[in-house]
Amino acid sequence: MLKQHNPILRLPKPVFLHFFCLLITFGWAQFALVVKAQTKKPFVIGLPADSSGRQKPVGKSFMTQVKELYPKGDYKGLLALSVDSLAYAENTDNKKAASRASFFAGIVHITYGEYDQAEAYFQKGKALASAGVSDKYYAECEFRLGIIRFSRAEYNQVPAYYFNALGAFEKLKDSANMALVYDKMGDLYSRLNDDQKTSECYQKSYDLYTIKKDEEGRARSMTSLAGVLSEKRKFKEADVRYKQAEVINLHLQREGNLEVLFNNMALNYEVYGRSVKKQNPKMADSLYHLGIDYYHKSATLKRKNKGEKALASYYRGLAVIYVELNNLKKAEACFDSCLAMSYKVENKSHRVSDLKAFRSFVMQMAQSETVDIHLKETLWKKVHSLDTEISSLRDSIYNEINVKAVAEASTRYQAGKKDVEIANQKLALSQKELQLNNQAFTLQLGKEETAKQKAQNELLISNEKLSHFALSNQNEKLKSQKLESKSLASKLELERKDNVLKNKDLKEAVFLRNSILLAVLVLIVIGWLVFNSIRLRRKVELQKAVIDQRKRLSADLHDDIGATLSSISIYTEAIKNKLKNNEPEKVMELITKIGENSRETISTLGDIVWNINPQNDSAEKLFNRMESTATMLLSAQNTLLEFEADPRLSDFDFSLEAKQNLYLIFKETINNTLKYADATQVKIGIKKADGNFEMAISDNGKGFDSSKESEGNGLKNMKRRVENFGGKFMLASSSAGTSTMVQIPVVALEKI
Repeated sequence: MLKQHNPILRLPKPVFLHFFCLLITFGWAQFALVVKAQTKKPFVIGLPADSSGRQKPVGKSFMTQVKELYPKGDYKGLLALSVDSLAYAENTDNKKAASRASFFAGIVHITYGEYDQAEAYFQKGKALASAGVSDKYYAECEFRLGIIRFSRAEYNQVPAYYFNALGAFEKLKDSANMALVYDKMGDLYSRLNDDQKTSECYQKSYDLYTIKKDEEGRARSMTSLAGVLSEKRKFKEADVRYKQAEVINLHLQREGNLEVLFNNMALNYEVYGRSVKKQNPKMADSLYHLGIDYYHKSATLKRKNKGEKALASYYRGLAVIYVELNNLKKAEACFDSCLAMSYKVENKSHRVSDLKAFRSFVMQMAQSETVDIHLKETLWKKVHSLDTEISSLRDSIYNEINVKAVAEASTRYQAGKKDVEIANQKLALSQKELQLNNQAFTLQLGKEETAKQKAQNELLISNEKLSHFALSNQNEKLKSQKLESKSLASKLELERKDNVLKNKDLKEAVFLRNSILLAVLVLIVIGWLVFNSIRLRRKVELQKAVIDQRKRLSADLHDDIGATLSSISIYTEAIKNKLKNNEPEKVMELITKIGENSRETISTLGDIVWNINPQNDSAEKLFNRMESTATMLLSAQNTLLEFEADPRLSDFDFSLEAKQNLYLIFKETINNTLKYADATQVKIGIKKADGNFEMAISDNGKGFDSSKESEGNGLKNMKRRVENFGGKFMLASSSAGTSTMVQIPVVALEKI
């Protein structure tokens, strides 16, 4: 056996050693505190701390870990994570993180059915999240507290929690949780038998799920609404809702929801059939068979997901329907199967509860007026057999309790005898240990005296060493102070020089900045002056162009209109003379000439007015007028016209001068063709090529000798007009016809 020294019998250590150890301990503690303060890391909520209080080096956030643990069903891991995060958040006064961690801890406890622990965490999370810290977790905790009150049947306290949660979720615009609250409120009002409010809540839940496009939520609300309608005996409307929910759950493949839904639909058909049995037996039979089909569907899913033990309600429902159908054999078989399910319950107390519930159900069926008298006799026999079974189970439970109590009493008695023997053995051992301790005390006393003497000698030696060490330290301090003063002086000198250089650099930087600003200002002023001069020059050029245009317009009016009017005046005087001389034929010739000159004047005025109108500056308008003019002139001599214009020039705007000159050149060429060519066909082509405007006019007339100089001014004027725009005028003629080409840069024709 190991020797154990009693701490009360130990001698105290020398005072010097105690003091020395205390100093070392205090120093290390201070050092640890400083290091901890300097190396403290910021807290990231969701990363739990280890046993030393430091944050664990985990790279995942709290919510990331929750999303990993909760779907796996790792509730223990989730609870540990939540509790650690809650403790850390409270230490760092992070109320939002603490409320979140407290909420998830409560969720785990409510999953385990531990409502007291869950309530404590939800109350804590609610308190932490209040006062605007986290409206979300305040609402979540409040809602779960309402669910806990509902599970305890404390219905008068539930509405306050639900309404508080609903208001918070509405403030957050969280329609999904609002729908869930309304769904639970419908369950509450259903328990309170308030059908109107039940329907309203389920309908609001359904509407919110519809807006949210949550199909599973819609199906759940439809099922709840259908249950309310069925209780109100609106079986057809309930059936419609149930079938809508069935379609959605089948599409989503929610087997758990379908199991409950099929069971509710079967129950609805059963009650519906019972309500119409007297008025319409055939309809009742078809409804009963629908109920049997849906009970079978529900049983298939129960057997798959929960096993055979969960089929008691299935057999019970089938038994009821077969009783209504007067199928006694199947009803009795279903009753036996339902009873067999109760024997598969391992806990005898639970089995007694199931058998009592089944007995009350069978008795209710036996007392029903719709049950056949022979079946009633069978049902009463079942009641008596159930009474016998329940009584025997109770006796068995009582006997087991008594046997257990006797066994426990015997065990306690045997344990008491063993405790006495152990106590005696411990007493003998303690006496031996006391003797050994006395002997060890004597030996220890001698050792302590020797150690005390040795320590005193060492203390004297250490005092001498300390005094010598103190003197050497003082000398070293003086030397270090001298060195520090010299280094301080050198530092001050360096700082002074550095300040001088900095001031110099600062002045240079200020001068450079001012110079740049001045240069920028000068450039801005120069740019403004240049811009204004260009704008003024452009304005003068535009005014000059307008004046020149007006001069040209007045000259054209004077030359064309004036000459024509003068000729008309001369022809009028000649008519007077011819009338006096009685020469009517000459008079008619003169009148014809006056008419031709008048029409020519009208045409010229029309051309001038058309050219002046700015709405006609587009190439499309000009080309249309050229084509219409050529068509009108050539059609008088039955001359064919082919006119083609490049569509790329349709959106081009000509200047007033360019438009007028191009039109005059075109019209002069057409007039020459009509007067001299005797042509049967004229081709006109206008296009844009290599940045030039090109107009080609050709005919198949008799032509003329283009090498001879023309006596008239027509060709000269056309050439002059083209050259004024920096273009080329080309003319070629032979016996096969005449072709005229005008080529002008597009830039010279563009409207400014």
